[in-house]
Order: sequence, then C-alpha cells, then structure tokens
Amino acid sequence: MGRAIKFFNQALKFKYPEHERLIIEMATAQNEAGRPQEALSSLGGIEQPADPSLTAQFHPVTAFAQARLSQSAAAIEAIRTALQIDDSSAHYWEFLTRELIKIDESS
Repeated sequence: MGRAIKFFNQALKFKYPEHERLIIEMATAQNEAGRPQEALSSLGGIEQPADPSLTAQFHPVTAFAQARLSQSAAAIEAIRTALQIDDSSAHYWEFLTRELIKIDESS
C-alpha cells in the first residue's frame, strides 16, 4: 500500500486531471495501509464530490477510516449517507450493523 500512496502523491504533483477521484483513491490506500488519520485528512481537503459515483466512494472511505479511529458515531453517519446513495451493498450494511453493536455494547 505504501507504493500506491507514493504513486497517488506523484499524480497530485503532476496535477492529475481528476483531482477528487485521485484524493478518494489515495485516502482508500492510506486507510488500508493503516493510516486512517491521513485518509481523513486527505478527504478533508476536498468538498463532497458532485459526481454521484465519487460521492458513493467518498462516504464509505470516510466511514471506514473513522471506525478505525474509534469514531463510531461519525462512521455510522457516513455509512448511512453512503447507504442512501446505494443501499445494495451488503458490505455497507454489515459495517453499519457492526458499528451499531459496538456502540450498544459500550453503553
């Protein structure tokens, strides 16, 4: 994953034309590499994309990174937004259920 992050950073330097897509893909790589704070920082540098396909990626990446940082309430809010866009993802439903159980058990 470190190599992927390096390539995304190079693309940013060369002003890759699809900036939002690049940031979302880089945030995905950062989160999968165990760097959720960097992922959220990257996503924080862009507005919610207007392109529906990018928005459909933006919210789940945000949710997964927040969950890694034990920010369950924020992660639930982000994944619910993702489910409003695409409610057919079993992975998103599983994630939502797992985070709700986590909150319930900690109460």
